[in-house]
Amino acid sequence: MSPTSLSCDACATPLTSAFYSPLHSRRGVAVFVCSQCGLTQSGFQPYARDRRQTLSADADWGNVRHGKGLRFEAVCGLVEGLDLSRVTDILDVGSNRGDFLRWVQQRHPHAAIWAVEPDERIVDYRHSPGVNYRKGKLEDSDLPQEKFGFVYNCQTLEHSNSAVAMLQTIWRAMRPGALMLLDVPNISSIGHSDIVEEFFIDKHVFHFDPSSLRRLVEAAGFEIVSPRGGEDPFNITLLARKIEMMPEPSGYGQGTLPLDNAALIRAYADTLHRNRERLARLVETKLRPLAKRQRVAYWGAGRIFDALVKYGGLTSSDLHLLVDKYLAGLMPETHGIPIQRPETLRLHEPQVVIVLARSGESAIASRAYAMGIRHVLKFSELLEQVTDIAVTPAAIDL
Repeated sequence: MSPTSLSCDACATPLTSAFYSPLHSRRGVAVFVCSQCGLTQSGFQPYARDRRQTLSADADWGNVRHGKGLRFEAVCGLVEGLDLSRVTDILDVGSNRGDFLRWVQQRHPHAAIWAVEPDERIVDYRHSPGVNYRKGKLEDSDLPQEKFGFVYNCQTLEHSNSAVAMLQTIWRAMRPGALMLLDVPNISSIGHSDIVEEFFIDKHVFHFDPSSLRRLVEAAGFEIVSPRGGEDPFNITLLARKIEMMPEPSGYGQGTLPLDNAALIRAYADTLHRNRERLARLVETKLRPLAKRQRVAYWGAGRIFDALVKYGGLTSSDLHLLVDKYLAGLMPETHGIPIQRPETLRLHEPQVVIVLARSGESAIASRAYAMGIRHVLKFSELLEQVTDIAVTPAAIDL
């Protein structure tokens, strides 16, 4: 697919002018906003696919395959509140490492699970009782019609070649009245003032806002019964029910969404550039001086940490320990620094823990305090303390 010959997936309007191109994309990503309906999607140049794991803060991040596990923890409460006792067949779209699948096996062992996942390297459940594993993407899978009583579609729709086609395929495979849990990243999060990670990564084709997602879901034949928002500004979670008749598509070309999303992306590009310049001052004026006086551990080995190293100049001598609950079991190190489990904090006894996280920032900080860490600092608050103009260094007062 070439950025020069792209049409909107929702309304088929030609996409002619890209609003943004991220750094270090291996796919030549160009980001477009539909002038009619406001849907934001990426176009790509042809490229050689690879499975290289990277925690990059830039567009080339990917293949670590831990995000769905994080999101299942976040949406598990919503799933647990559903009555699945009479559901006999469940579809797991992009089953990944099997977090949802194993939950179903424990809570609803009567249900058969169809697990669709293209990356068989991470699949260890293909021969599990009650599991029908299908290698590949949902678009290429031959699913039976009107079979499934529940569909779990978490952090997958944004990867599809066509979001409309994926939703229609799921609709046909669901029983009348069946429910689908849908969870996707929220493009509105790029409006946050402390962003340092590239949102428009190579792996994502679509970038949904609540309005455009709702319109796509409803046009595909679903009734949204439980929109979930406010708790997590970084993701959109919907519970949708299949209705008997496909509704007429919502009108396009109405409202200010195209202009709003275009303005959001332009502002994001400026904020991202400015914040990455501020990282060097954050390291030089606050983090490095702190490490000379105290034993400092960083909790979070992912993309924010990569940005601190890549754009801020953070080195291994600036920290005592790096921990991450999820990445410790998936990657041995990053930038030559070992990634350890949070439990090792009790052994190494750092005097300060710096939390590098987004939606889980407060929860991680609370856990660090519960482990006896006296001083816990949040990245979002530290970045706010760094001005855009170089000033006399202000030490972190502990």
